[in-house]
Amino acid sequence: MTLLKNKVLYVGTDPSRFSAARDLVHCPLIETRPLPICDSIRRDFDAFTHVILTSPNAARILASQMPLHIKKVLAIGVGTAEQIRCRCFATASPETQEGMIDLLEKLPLENSYLFYPRSSLARPLLATYLKERGLRHQTYDLYETVYLKPHPLPLMDDFDEIVFTSPSTIKAFLALYGSLPKNKKFTCVGPITEQALLILKR
Repeated sequence: MTLLKNKVLYVGTDPSRFSAARDLVHCPLIETRPLPICDSIRRDFDAFTHVILTSPNAARILASQMPLHIKKVLAIGVGTAEQIRCRCFATASPETQEGMIDLLEKLPLENSYLFYPRSSLARPLLATYLKERGLRHQTYDLYETVYLKPHPLPLMDDFDEIVFTSPSTIKAFLALYGSLPKNKKFTCVGPITEQALLILKR
């Protein structure tokens, strides 16, 4: 009989919104690094009518540099909305690019100028939608995600559950450990992360 350690390994960047009744160990395997905002984006910022925020990272970085309170902010999910100090114009659900597209389909966007800051690793779905719909917009890589190598590397025998918060955390885990451990519970934050894990487990 195998005795579980009753411990959870959280490999994302921010465990504050993850509720776990058991012992939670935070060991981030990724880090987000802001990229410089170019002069043309800064010049255009006054002209933007809407800002699309698709992650807490994008919200936190942009809010520290730009006056978001003067824009109609469209956010993916509560976690992203909580990172800014102004009230969001609208919040997308489900908390995915697909959810944001559904929200945009319902909004009157004639004469709008949208700004979409994103991760350099973001899926292309939303950017493609904005282009194909013919909306005036700017898509901009606001930050990059890099892998971390913690020292010492956590021993998998010490944990019975691993929390992945994005496809990047899964890729970083595989880069460090080589494969997913057996006889562990995997918890995914968000449907895109869950889909990425299911593909690997096939």
